[in-house]
Amino acid sequence: MTRLAASFGLASWVFTGGNPGSLLGLSGGRSLARPDMAEKEVQAARQMFLRAAENYSDARESTGVLLNRMAPEIVQSARQRLEGALKTFQDARRELQLVSEEQTRAYLVPEYLRTAKEKGAFIIAVVGNQSVGKSSFLRAFLDFEQPTDPPTTTAPVPYVYPTQSDLPCMFWDLPPLGAAGYPAETYMRLLGMRHFGLVVVMTDSKISEAELLLLDELKHWKVPYVVVRNKLDVDIEREFMAEQLVWDARGLKDGLDDSVRAEILCDTMTSVKEDLCCLYDVERVYCISTRRGYRKLFDYAELDADLRKTIQMRCDAENAPSKQIDSKQAAAAVLPP
Repeated sequence: MTRLAASFGLASWVFTGGNPGSLLGLSGGRSLARPDMAEKEVQAARQMFLRAAENYSDARESTGVLLNRMAPEIVQSARQRLEGALKTFQDARRELQLVSEEQTRAYLVPEYLRTAKEKGAFIIAVVGNQSVGKSSFLRAFLDFEQPTDPPTTTAPVPYVYPTQSDLPCMFWDLPPLGAAGYPAETYMRLLGMRHFGLVVVMTDSKISEAELLLLDELKHWKVPYVVVRNKLDVDIEREFMAEQLVWDARGLKDGLDDSVRAEILCDTMTSVKEDLCCLYDVERVYCISTRRGYRKLFDYAELDADLRKTIQMRCDAENAPSKQIDSKQAAAAVLPP
């Protein structure tokens, strides 16, 4: 009952939301006159987005799969509110960029990437918020296993990926978004995000402003990227526990059988993918867990295979530009933007 009460309390808050854009006065083609006005609009839109993102996360965690099947409008309304706040925030930032002419500034290759760029290497960034699992993913992908969790990355860390061509391939484990020395406003410029051949954007259950700024930057410079949702096992375990509480309340201690677990797993992964595809405006999201016992589940094996195919095809193409590559083969191997 406590879970239900919390959920419907969230629902009443969600349903009272209006149009974020109209509250901030960002309707249709308005042109801001001064940078300070644009900055105020961005700050107001940012606060609205943060509140909506927090509400969306609370709604998902409070309802879970069971209640979401009975009352899907709770999470749907929270997502709609978040989508509206996100659009308002993005519109405000675009106006600020136009006022300050930031979009015309093409930043140079940073020093740490210069040698790799001069060698023509295919360079891949793995980026995300703190503790999202970037380093764990790289170590798993490159078979660099270790018994303890890797420390927080404080500077770009290179990893050489062996290829069968003469063209080198390097992964870069980048510092967390907004880490000390890398504020969100200048993160992309300081780390030269537009100079990567591919960016793996890792996220978890929280949707952050820094992730959205990063995706906007990648789209602006037409940098190929893929979104990877890590720690799905945490979401699944939470749903199992919530469902078991329902069965316990009914006096059915063994009610959570394999078929119910499989249904919960499928529903949770589908819901996470649909939400992120909509909010991040992408066609595909890979849901994974970097924990050893979970790597055969979800999309880890598919991501691993697609990433290796993409690297091989990109290196082959750069090494032999005249080589003809079948279009179907290329479409199957190259990760979607």
